[in-house]
Amino acid sequence: MRIVQYVVGWPPDRFPNGIVTAVGVLAPAMRARGCDFRILASDYQKSGSDSDATLVERNYPQSFSARLGRAVDSRLFPRQHAFREPALNIANAILNDPELKTADIFEVEETFGWNTTLRRRLPMPVVLALHGPWFLNGRADTVGDFSAQDRLRIRCEGAALARAEAVSARSQFVLDAVQDYYGLKFPVAAAIPNAAPAIADADIWRPEAADPNEILFVGRFDRHKGADIILNAFARLAAERPALK
Repeated sequence: MRIVQYVVGWPPDRFPNGIVTAVGVLAPAMRARGCDFRILASDYQKSGSDSDATLVERNYPQSFSARLGRAVDSRLFPRQHAFREPALNIANAILNDPELKTADIFEVEETFGWNTTLRRRLPMPVVLALHGPWFLNGRADTVGDFSAQDRLRIRCEGAALARAEAVSARSQFVLDAVQDYYGLKFPVAAAIPNAAPAIADADIWRPEAADPNEILFVGRFDRHKGADIILNAFARLAAERPALK
């Protein structure tokens, strides 16, 4: 089986991104099991870790009618066009590569509702990977009400999800929340946690060996990832436990 996986950047040692990191673990594991697992990336920097990736270009050959259509679209619907343009480039990257074009499955994140465009152009089934639908993730980045751009993105993602042939989610909570929010019932869906490397038993965290006065935060340190919550929790606990660190 040949699977094409889209990521924003590649390889993992050059892009500190959660999706890229997870795919960096998944790709060699899938290949070890005989799967022809291909990477399609919008940004690609060769390194020693993995040079097997295809770059999404922005200037693929297009017919006059295609160029005219994109120009008109960008003028009449500039916000929607900004969402659709990356999907057009992704589709062209696949269609212009003989090996990617013959893949059995293409998996891409749900971002910006790209699937609406991809489904019309690609010959293979598209699996949508729920990494951060904007009605959930956007709330963490938004103070007050959603902007018009936020609301448009949420509608575009919902329309694309309604056309999904299959969906994977990193947690059952996100999968259920998406179906409830949009009133959808995906025909094929599964909660599949992000891939992570196996850890030796000797290195696994054990509560009896931990320092009870130490708090560890793992993740991008911002409001989206809950940094405000950990800071507030630390302040409250430190008042009672002066040795806390």
